[in-house]
Amino acid sequence: AWLEAHAQACALTGRWERAAALDAELAQRTAQGDRDAARAHAATLLLMQQPKRAQESAVALCADDAVITDDLKLLARIALNLEEPQTAIDALNRARLLYPFDASISDRLIRLQGNGGPSENEDALREVVRDLGVNRPRSDLFVLLRAGDLARNGLMREAESMLLDLNARRRSDLTGEDLL
Repeated sequence: AWLEAHAQACALTGRWERAAALDAELAQRTAQGDRDAARAHAATLLLMQQPKRAQESAVALCADDAVITDDLKLLARIALNLEEPQTAIDALNRARLLYPFDASISDRLIRLQGNGGPSENEDALREVVRDLGVNRPRSDLFVLLRAGDLARNGLMREAESMLLDLNARRRSDLTGEDLL
């Protein structure tokens, strides 16, 4: 963890030589089969402004049966950096199959495939929302989507009630204030 944090901090602050030296250690650990190091290596390469190399590393990480959702989310992030939304969608769909209860995966897919997203696809969007409703019907994201649907259909009191309940259980910023 220290090596990853230090390498990424160096990359973020423009200390390229130091970041490259630390990343070389991550690459060496990756070659020895350390999956955490492989994930850190790909993320560090992205921060070092080497997205193609980062993608190669992330693709290799996602190529075997030991893949986890974090690996696929990283690949999606790198693909978006390279303006390859379909690669990101494919990775996120694989992640959703591995762990359908992670609402953050659905959120990313909705942003990619929804109105104004780089890969608008109404059918795929409906499937993501339907699966989210089945797997995480009480998630903040699904409640917000449902409230928006109710508001669009003129059921303002129901939408308001859902949003007020949602905000009552959250301790962060107001959610759905544009609908209230």
